[in-house]
Amino acid sequence: MLVLRSFHGPTVLQQGGSWMPSLLRGVQPRWLSSVDSSQRDPKPPSSCENSEKFTLIYRFPAIRLLKLFLRLKVVQTGLGLLILPPVWFVHGINQVIWITSLFLSTLAFLYAISFFLQRVIGFMYLNESGTLLKVSHLTFWGKRRNFCCPVDSVVSLEEEGIKSNSFLLKFRQCDQKKVLYFSFVLGRVVDEEAFTKVFGSYF
Repeated sequence: MLVLRSFHGPTVLQQGGSWMPSLLRGVQPRWLSSVDSSQRDPKPPSSCENSEKFTLIYRFPAIRLLKLFLRLKVVQTGLGLLILPPVWFVHGINQVIWITSLFLSTLAFLYAISFFLQRVIGFMYLNESGTLLKVSHLTFWGKRRNFCCPVDSVVSLEEEGIKSNSFLLKFRQCDQKKVLYFSFVLGRVVDEEAFTKVFGSYF
């Protein structure tokens, strides 16, 4: 075994021609250590659904119809992109203008309504300790989205100044400006006691 001197410390030359700095012996490559650490310590689930047990307190039965409506605008947009080019090529200018205007106006209406439908709450759940609320509503693409918030951050109906016989009720958190909507007329309170813990008395 031959020892060579260098600026970075002694270098060990072993039999067979293989060599490596003595300071690096026993050190794992960075990419290998990262793989091992990820396997040993997987990331905890970020969703509150995996760590809490929730009970349904409110449901909106027509949420499936809203889901279909939200997806309708996506389907209509795709069909329009397929149909309009042949129409522009075959028909006259007057027919093209009329068909294009009808398509764009219908699509604009669907997109405008979809921004409101995304704010309609489909389901609300409360955890066993009564401290965490899970709210379910739809996304722009018509998919379900869940988020959790502390019960203490939810503005009660009394604080909001909305009567229980109103068609639409606001769901709002104290620390956020975003407003969602639910309804006693179209929706149904499944667990009145748990619902009262979150929103206060609503009768």
